[in-house]
Amino acid sequence: MECTGETFITKADVDPMVHKAFTRKLSDLYAPGANLRDPLVSPLYGDLKGLPPLLIQVGDRETLLDDSRRIAERARQAGVDVTLEIEPGQVHVFQIFAARLDEGRAAIVRMGDFIRKHTHG
Repeated sequence: MECTGETFITKADVDPMVHKAFTRKLSDLYAPGANLRDPLVSPLYGDLKGLPPLLIQVGDRETLLDDSRRIAERARQAGVDVTLEIEPGQVHVFQIFAARLDEGRAAIVRMGDFIRKHTHG
């Protein structure tokens, strides 16, 4: 994974979850020696046409905020139904703190609502 958005730098001091050394390590584990702009490695560089509806939840303190915005915009341009939720004051994967964080619980409820809305059957 290659993080290229401006917030990867500007949010580095406020996102305790994702930083440059961490993403390098993950990239080396996931795709050792690969071109990080290969669509098979990073969907940001792929053809997004035909994807099902997407829900992207991101905190406004995340280093991945700009990359989330970019993938949402690219998906929209490809005709994908995209819902981008930017949660004020939150960091990467804030939903895992749902046991202690109202915003995390609310995000999980919205996930369920999104799935129910987009499930046919």
